[in-house]
Amino acid sequence: MLLHRLAAAAVTIALLAACGHAQALEHARPVGKLALKAVENPGVVELAPDGFDRVVALSDVHGMDAPLRALLRAAGLIDGAGAWTGGRTLLVIVGDSIDKGAHSLDVLDLWVALAASAPASGGRVVHVLGNHEAEFLADPLGDAKAAEFLAELAARHVSVAELLDPATPRGAFLAHEPLALKLGRWLFCHAGSYPDMPWPAFKASAAATLSARRYADPLLTNPEGILEGREWEKDPLARQALLARLAANGLAGVVHGHQPKAYGLKNRIGAVDGGKLIKLDSGMSPDAGANPGELLRFVHPQDFLGQAMPAGEIVGAGPLRPLVPEEAKPPKD
Repeated sequence: MLLHRLAAAAVTIALLAACGHAQALEHARPVGKLALKAVENPGVVELAPDGFDRVVALSDVHGMDAPLRALLRAAGLIDGAGAWTGGRTLLVIVGDSIDKGAHSLDVLDLWVALAASAPASGGRVVHVLGNHEAEFLADPLGDAKAAEFLAELAARHVSVAELLDPATPRGAFLAHEPLALKLGRWLFCHAGSYPDMPWPAFKASAAATLSARRYADPLLTNPEGILEGREWEKDPLARQALLARLAANGLAGVVHGHQPKAYGLKNRIGAVDGGKLIKLDSGMSPDAGANPGELLRFVHPQDFLGQAMPAGEIVGAGPLRPLVPEEAKPPKD
């Protein structure tokens, strides 16, 4: 393990030097598994939908700042300068804002600014934890997925330690990301795979894990779990088992990201299984094609109090599309 970590560090430093950032290496030098400062993280944010005029959700931005800002402007959430214009909107980002793209820090800074300014007009920004954020926070030294992010930090003379420190604006934002949002009877979480545990136990476990900042905890790293799970969406029986777990805990459905090809709905937002499973990842990351992306605007927040799929419209590069339930199908590639 030590040799692996040293090799990863060497690769990262070589990459930074090759990119012409040798003079900034001291700022972005990986810091390894530091003892992270504990915080008060609720684990799960629970909100009543009637406090908002609309709900907007997206996921997996992966450092693609310019397409993100175009989407937010199209949805009426920001102006040309990036200032909040969303009024009483709840904006939910379902994880994975960093890595892969070249502007993760710009994306993070935008979320920090909007989270601070939205409440003045009755809005709110909730960014739930994604596997990329969790893996970076768990071990920046050993996170091979963070090579582009580390290069960006080096170029901007931003230390990794700053992002781990909850006393800084960026560090505080990352440290307080919850594992999930419960809005009415609907769950928002990154990979969608709610674990087989009662809701009170899940909330307590999420709060304890994230408050202690144990980002390598099995609750977060389970390969078929709430941050990392991929295979469940391909299996109708696994999807029905997930819906049964949700129903047993009073939850009507789940809104998730993590997979641009989930349910065979490649690089676009969609819903399957009667609208109970809503997928947000629209393939914005470079390895998914650097698509312009989409976001989902729910026009009647009170719909989240019910069992049926909330009414929504998809905002993207083309005309508005209504969110309608579809049949899941295997990915083509």
